[in-house]
Amino acid sequence: MALPGEYTVSMASLVNGKYKNLCDAVPFKVVRMKKGALKGANEDEMLAYLEELNVLREKISASEISLENAEKKVKAMKIAAMRANNISDKLLEEVDVLRNQILDLKEQYYGNKSKGEIGEGSDPTLRQRFGFAASGSGNSYGPTPSQKESLEICKRNVRKD
Repeated sequence: MALPGEYTVSMASLVNGKYKNLCDAVPFKVVRMKKGALKGANEDEMLAYLEELNVLREKISASEISLENAEKKVKAMKIAAMRANNISDKLLEEVDVLRNQILDLKEQYYGNKSKGEIGEGSDPTLRQRFGFAASGSGNSYGPTPSQKESLEICKRNVRKD
């Protein structure tokens, strides 16, 4: 859904890898279709909320990639430690600690796979909270207090860098 405001549209074709403009940009205005029964967020608040969602979406995506990479590295560390001539119990314990930390993070992001397989409920995952927070961006009312709270919880639980 587009927020009320001024926009432009243009058309182009792509033939054999070459773009060709079919017309110049044409301006148009998006207006609110009707006034809702409830007072919604103003346009500036909606834009700010959308920007927060986009920034957080990028951080979540980057964190998921980092988590995947870390999991691969820890698997490689365990294999290397097991293949060493003198297997160090301390090193194996440290690798297991890292592995468990990664599994805990994965559970925060995606939930407990075992519980999910048998239909047992669990706490909302980071992904679920983000999805709920994002659902406040697709209407004319704007985010509810619960959706804003969900966004704040996500922001607190995503990697800081």
